[in-house]
This record gives sequence, structure tokens and C-alpha cells, in this order.
Amino acid sequence: MALPIQPKDTQAGCNPVSSNCVIWQGPDIPCITLCRGDSISDVTYKVATELCTLVDQLAITGFDVSCFPPICPKPENIHDLIQFILDQLCSCCITNSSTGTSGTTPLCPDNCIVSVCELFQYVDPLGNQITTMSLTDYATAIGNRVCELYDTMATVTTNIKSIQGRLTTLENCVLPCGSASTPVIQIPSSCLTAGSNIPIETFVQTLETAFCDLQTATGTPAELTGAIAQSCINLDTTPTLNNAAVSYAALPGWIPAGSYSTVADSINNMWLTICDMRTAVQSIVTNCCNPSCDDVNITMSFSYTSPSLSVTFNGTAPAFADCAAGGMFITVTDSYGVEYTSQVAVIANLGGGAQIIDLSGTGVNLFSNYTIRLDVCATDGTLTCNKTIIDTFSNPALCPTMAYADDVTYIDYSFTNSIASPVTYIVECWNNPLSTLVVSNTIVNPAVGAVVGSITGLTAATTYQLRVRVIVGSTISDCPYTTVTTKP
Repeated sequence: MALPIQPKDTQAGCNPVSSNCVIWQGPDIPCITLCRGDSISDVTYKVATELCTLVDQLAITGFDVSCFPPICPKPENIHDLIQFILDQLCSCCITNSSTGTSGTTPLCPDNCIVSVCELFQYVDPLGNQITTMSLTDYATAIGNRVCELYDTMATVTTNIKSIQGRLTTLENCVLPCGSASTPVIQIPSSCLTAGSNIPIETFVQTLETAFCDLQTATGTPAELTGAIAQSCINLDTTPTLNNAAVSYAALPGWIPAGSYSTVADSINNMWLTICDMRTAVQSIVTNCCNPSCDDVNITMSFSYTSPSLSVTFNGTAPAFADCAAGGMFITVTDSYGVEYTSQVAVIANLGGGAQIIDLSGTGVNLFSNYTIRLDVCATDGTLTCNKTIIDTFSNPALCPTMAYADDVTYIDYSFTNSIASPVTYIVECWNNPLSTLVVSNTIVNPAVGAVVGSITGLTAATTYQLRVRVIVGSTISDCPYTTVTTKP
């Protein structure tokens, strides 16, 4: 037998007996494997074990309530938790008091509010974005959309079948491929090549080359459009040259400005304008005027490279020719009065190249200014016209090539005299603004050959303008200025 338990204050008046000596006389309790006849120690241990298990199972920390919104107040014990669950169950059901029965009407599905996807959201008449529906309405909306999709899918299915049929037709036209040879597409004939049954690849390459050549010859579309825009302004309302009572817009085939946009339009109107001009000119030629000497209009221009004088003839002389087969007579006179006459073709060279008159061995001074006289004689076979044209020419050969050597207070000069006496050279020194003649040297009838001299009395580090004046007979030629600066 076990040792007796020492009595405590709560055991006062009790006989101390070990719990192992007392047995359970009650019925078997299978759920805790308790049998009749077990000692009180076993009974107490089993009951205590089950109690501890129950306490652990009912501990509030063992329950996960995170699926609910934040709970306030937070359950502190099993009673609070069970009460919270009961409250949630009650909120899901509403007592049907209108029928007088004790039954309940659930919120779902008829009264259950759910969030809807963005496709089913809308804005109500008050401008509010509606993002929820009752479960019934949401299901109805989904069903309607499914029906719409079903109808659409039926149409799509029909179209796919149609496309498949067309694809099969196309495949039958082009295929079979694989190992079978690809059919060769040929162009029966083309203006671009002399052959026939031309492979499509060759035809396309030839066509591209021809197109590029055509665009190079005619210009790009932008260039053609720009050329079209160059037509005369208000040409539609402009009277024609052949008949002032008729405007260009009244000509048969004329394209008016409102319809004028292509190169073909431009060429069409251009030819109508040219034909009108030609008719008007033909009328003038036929009916207007007989030739007169006023029609003979000749001018001359000159250039000189010693010893040759070049004469260029310009002007008009329609239906006329030089009277003499050798041409017209032209006389060159120098500053000393020496003359030289030669014969040159004039009318045949109007607007043409220069005619050369060689003055070497003629006695004419090669460094003189010249007076040129043209004795005009022109005839159309019936009418003969005579007149005299006189012009002057300043010979650039009069101006010698000057060489200058500057120093502090003077400038040396030198040049070559190619003119036999009489000739006078004046070497002038001007200030830089060309407002004051500072000093000049005069050389009269120098011998043919080198001429040297100095301009003195100048200021150091000063810029001067120097030139030569050449006097032959009564002719004075002013040569270009040269800038020279004295040394500091």
C-alpha cells in the first residue's frame, strides 16, 4: 500500500488514505478509456489529461480569424470567439417577419452583393462608378454576355469556314509545292523587250529599269508638279494673240485652271498656246510689214590681245545679207591718225564668234587707243541699206606693267615702254583715300625699253595709291591704281 499523504489544512478531519487505494465504482467511460475498478489515481490522471487537451484545443490563440475584416473588440477567450461567430451567422440570415413565420431568408444568392470585374462596371445617372452587383444580377449579366459571345462565335465560325474554302481554292491554284516544280508565270509580250513569253522576274526587272530611265528623263513627280505650277497666271482669261476677242479658255480642248493638274494638261495647254503664237506670228509675217533699212541693227564690241583686235557683231538683220561676198569694210585708226581697213563677214556672224583683225605690219600703233568705223552695206536682193557705225576702243596695252619697290620715304618704280614717240607717261602718287595728289613724275618720249624712277618726299609707314597716265596724241588713258605702303 502506498504511504499515507500528509494532511494539509484543507484535509483537516479527514483520514489520510492514498488515492491508489480507492477504486472507481462508476461505469466504464470509453471516450477516456476509463474502466470500472480503476484506481482514483488513474481516473484523476485520465480526466486531467483530457481536460488539458480540451484547454489547448479551446485556446483563443489556436484559431485563425484572418479571413475576417479587422475585429474590434478582438476576442479574448473562447466565449468571445463563439459569440463573434454567432454574430456573423446571424448577419447572414434575416428573419422573415413579413410572412409571420419563423423561417429565414438568406442574403445569397438574391441579396448577396459581390464585386464585379471591370468589364461589367458602369457609371450610374448620378455619375458614380458602380463596381458591385447582386449575385443574381451579376450572373444575369454574365449570361447575357456569354450569349452575345456565342452569337459572335457562330458568325466567326461561319467566316472561318468561308475563308478555309477560299484558301483551299487558292492552294489548288498555286500548289502543289514541295518537290513539285514552281509554276513559271510568263508575260506574253511587252513593248519593253522584243521577246515573248517573258518570265515575270525578267519583266519586273526590265520594267523597273525602264521606269527609272523615264523618271531620270522627265523628272520626279515633285519636279513635274513644280513645272506644272509655272504656267502663266490668269491665262484662262487672257485674250489669244491671234484673236483678241477669244480668250485661251475658249480654245477647243483648253484645260481650265480648276481642272489643270497633270503633265498632260500642261503639254496640252502649252501646244495650244504655241499654235496660237505661231498663227499670230505667221499673220504678222504675211500681212504686216515689208523689210526696211530700220530692220538692219548692228552693234560691235571689242577685245585686244596684241597684235590682234577681236570684234564681235551683235544685233538683227532679218532677210538681209552683206552686200559684198567678202563682207563689210571695217577701218581701224590709231591715236596718231594711222588707218587700216579690212573686210569681214558681219551679218553671217551676228551673235556668233569674234572676228579677228591682225594689226601686225599694218603701221597701226599696237599700243594706241583705236577708233573703229564699220561701213554697213546690207541687201535683201531688192533693197540695199548703207550706214556708218563708229565706235572707240581703249587699248589695255597702253598701260605698262608697273613694278614698285617701297622704302621709308620713297618708292622706286620701273616699267617697259613699248610705244615709239610721241608718248608721255605721268606717274602719280595719291593718298590712300584718293582725295589728294601727293606727288607726280612726268616722263616725256622715253626710249623704247626700260623706264625707271622714284617718288620721293613720302612719309614712313604710310599707304599710298599709285597709277600711270599714258598720253598718246590727244588721247589720255588712265591705268589702274596700285596700293603701296612705305616702310616704318
